[in-house]
Amino acid sequence: MRQRTIQGPFAKAGEELRQRREKAEQSQQSLAMRCEVSQPALSGWERGISRPPMVAALRLQRQVGLSPDVWGYTTEEVEALLKSLRPPRVRRSKAVA
Repeated sequence: MRQRTIQGPFAKAGEELRQRREKAEQSQQSLAMRCEVSQPALSGWERGISRPPMVAALRLQRQVGLSPDVWGYTTEEVEALLKSLRPPRVRRSKAVA
């Protein structure tokens, strides 16, 4: 296996993503499909050039166990996103007799 030099603002997170993807024996294309993103986007994340949007970071967590905090997302940001994605609760009114 050749040694890769990753440089960029998210180099450490990108290297961790690449290692976890390879450990899971997934290609960039297959992981990208599972996370509903393009292969070039995933490649950019692995190279540390950019970070995934928070929704994609959550999908990566589900697929390879990489926490969104490695990309700089806070717990509060993640919780706010998850809350916004939940359907609103429907209040039941009391029946009038």
